[in-house]
Amino acid sequence: MIFRFFRRKRTTDTAPIVREQVIDEPMVHVPFRNHVPYVNPDIIKMFAMAISEFKEMINKNKQKTQKAMRITLILKLITTLASIYSISAWLEDHDKANWWALILVLSEIAGVLLDTLPFFQQRIELPKVKLKLEHIYFDMIEDFNMFQRAEIDEKEALRRYWSHRRSWVQATSK
Repeated sequence: MIFRFFRRKRTTDTAPIVREQVIDEPMVHVPFRNHVPYVNPDIIKMFAMAISEFKEMINKNKQKTQKAMRITLILKLITTLASIYSISAWLEDHDKANWWALILVLSEIAGVLLDTLPFFQQRIELPKVKLKLEHIYFDMIEDFNMFQRAEIDEKEALRRYWSHRRSWVQATSK
């Protein structure tokens, strides 16, 4: 729609009107200052709950990783000390050599079996999963902020929300 505006051009502030000029300009929509667009509070609540849930699961994963690393370290330390102590005792005391040899063999078997224990495998796999989960978590926060600023609409926000949920389930199910 085109509106006509009349501008009066003056040569000086006190001089009379010299001529009248007609300008055809289209009406441009100018948003109100401090205008906040409507954002569905239910979607905000969904995002906020999912973000807090994701953060909690990431922290649990971090704790599991630290526990697995601690247990693996303790088991490796015990087997190493047992083998070192049995060798040194064997060299000093030849009377009980068979016992020290048995302890040495058992510590070597424990060292080999240590790689098959679930804690050793978790020590390797959990940090990889944590990185994937953090990536999904930060993407979800970014999409949540974009929705709050009305950069994406409700439909796109819901699509991204469920996409993050699916990728989260895939990352945690492995």
